[in-house]
Amino acid sequence: RIYDLSSLINSLPQPPSLICLSETWLKDCQFISIPNYKLITDNRIGIGGGTAIAALNNIEFASILDNPLSKLCHDHNINISIAKTKLNNISTFIISLYNHPNNPVSNNNSRFWQQFFELCDLLPNVIISGDFNSKHPL
Repeated sequence: RIYDLSSLINSLPQPPSLICLSETWLKDCQFISIPNYKLITDNRIGIGGGTAIAALNNIEFASILDNPLSKLCHDHNINISIAKTKLNNISTFIISLYNHPNNPVSNNNSRFWQQFFELCDLLPNVIISGDFNSKHPL
């Protein structure tokens, strides 16, 4: 569906500076390209999953790979892409997350989510997007 995404971007009066994607369904052996964008991914293992963040080529943008937040998510089978950029000259972390709906973390492990948000709080400015597939207990 990358062509649909490219068509959508081209139909806009101005292209988005950043795009966060979840459930990309990409595998490490696959490569996609979005014209005029740099892309980072955390590809799926098995069925479904995967995340990506795309930034226009003229935007300062760096992938953040080895950090406690990524480790926590990967230890719990959650895809996460993290990028650092500057928005209005303010360093900002962008997170794209995908949690599979059958992952027990989403229903049975509130401690995981507490740790996740505690680690996010350590970042100076953060935008979190994605598909948490998390159910409220009520």
